Amino acid sequence: MKKILFLTMLIFALEGCVATMAVTGVEAVSSAADGRSIGSQIDDTTLKARLKAALFGEKGFPSSKVSVYVFDNVVFLVGVLDSESLKVWAKRIIKEHTSAEVIDYLQVGPYDYADYANDLKLTATVKAKLFKDKVAPYSGISIETINEEVYVFGKVSAPEKLERIESIISGIPSVKSMNNNITVNDWKRCLTIRIF
Repeated sequence: MKKILFLTMLIFALEGCVATMAVTGVEAVSSAADGRSIGSQIDDTTLKARLKAALFGEKGFPSSKVSVYVFDNVVFLVGVLDSESLKVWAKRIIKEHTSAEVIDYLQVGPYDYADYANDLKLTATVKAKLFKDKVAPYSGISIETINEEVYVFGKVSAPEKLERIESIISGIPSVKSMNNNITVNDWKRCLTIRIF
């Protein structure tokens, strides 16, 4: 099995298009659909794991309320914390473990299970609409919703794809705002595999 995977990767690499799988949870997508180099993806994944471990390892910190995204060595913090002091604490933890740029989308205020369920539903709606669309890429894009504000991270291969993503998301009535963290990158899409 390893030999087959290696040969497949080698063939795509020799054609100028790398196709390896990055596994996160139960979903696997090809790295080629991501838009970042393999090295960049490894660096970002390693940094993300280190930062999440730092948050989790901080005694008394509510790490489950903070999501960490890393793209091209830029760290994005998304979530809702109960107080400004927790927000400051989160940023301090992150800054102690990286010299990378940190973009803070952390909100302060109440956030209950009803809010969480509503945001999950909205995220699912956004993902479904992107998945159905023929222009907007679904692969290589991460989406999170907090208090009906949609945060989008990743790379696309052309400006029209970015415009289409923005159009789809802004067309959803319950979306209050969109924080677009997508960059346009010239990359060749080779292979996408999803495992559910």
